[in-house]
Amino acid sequence: MEEKIGFFRKLKNGLEKTRKSFVSGVDSLFNGFSEIDDDFYEELEELLVMGDIGINTTMRIIDGLREKVKEDKIKELQSQNGAGYIYESENFFYVIASLYENQNDAEKVKGNLETSGVSAEILKIELSEIKIKGNFSAERKEILNKCLRADFDTFKALYDVAISLDTNVFDKTKAKLQCNNIFSNHISTKTNFQTFFKEDLNNEIFKKINENLLSTENILSNLISEVFQNPNQTFSSLIKLSYCQILLK
Repeated sequence: MEEKIGFFRKLKNGLEKTRKSFVSGVDSLFNGFSEIDDDFYEELEELLVMGDIGINTTMRIIDGLREKVKEDKIKELQSQNGAGYIYESENFFYVIASLYENQNDAEKVKGNLETSGVSAEILKIELSEIKIKGNFSAERKEILNKCLRADFDTFKALYDVAISLDTNVFDKTKAKLQCNNIFSNHISTKTNFQTFFKEDLNNEIFKKINENLLSTENILSNLISEVFQNPNQTFSSLIKLSYCQILLK
């Protein structure tokens, strides 16, 4: 009996030492890293395995921590004034802060970001010129020209709403109203095109114009329906995502 008691006491003491060693190791790990990166996850995984946590439980802990860190990072970025659409790819976060109508504005934003320690790039977007030959009435020519400019005009309108919302010129209610007006104007443009060019929709060029109008309609529909990409996305961010999708599609 005494031999059994001695065995269990030794086992208990051994487990107590293991627990203290494990807790000490975790404390050292968190105190030794200023940021959570791949090296941190590797050391944490090694520590958990050595602590007899078990490989399956260890991976669940690691995966859960990665997801929590990702959610917290998104929330942090979304809380910044004017933060744009955020997406994640290969463990990197990308922020489309906005699109600008001139190079100087973009350069200023890039400079501010880099001063804050955030690397940034300026992507130049050029809209291709489309020439359509044919004999069109003045009314049909006006409708066609409006269709060809639709994406750029929609971008400019949404851009102005986003800026007004970010600078508190508009509140969210006013911004949503403006977005609804932009959507209505686009529907009017699409309807006029389909009415006046219904006999030409089998033509390859006119077919592409119609498909483009439908695509933009879908993007704007998601905007006014507030189809957010994640729970932390702001309405300003959703506007920016929408005009980025329109110009980059």
